[in-house]
Amino acid sequence: MANSKVRLGKTHSSTDTGECNSVEYGSLDEYIKTVKNNGLSHIITDNNPNRQLFLKDVFLDEEKYPYLLKLFDSKNHGFMHEVKIFKINYEIFNSNP
Repeated sequence: MANSKVRLGKTHSSTDTGECNSVEYGSLDEYIKTVKNNGLSHIITDNNPNRQLFLKDVFLDEEKYPYLLKLFDSKNHGFMHEVKIFKINYEIFNSNP
């Protein structure tokens, strides 16, 4: 991810000085469609019960999102805090109705 950082529920890019908070969106699809032009390439979510519902759903039921490629799952590395990192495959995302 050159020149960009993705944080839980927010995206930051060197080309965009503003923040895009996931709380403003009702679904993951809506979030991605709105934020993709700001350089969103990854979704990071965790087991925090205070996360937006759609981020909790990604964490708990990732199979429902065929356009997300899981790159990292902290559970597989013995971390205490559960975190998952997904790369967005926009080719698959854009082909979904």
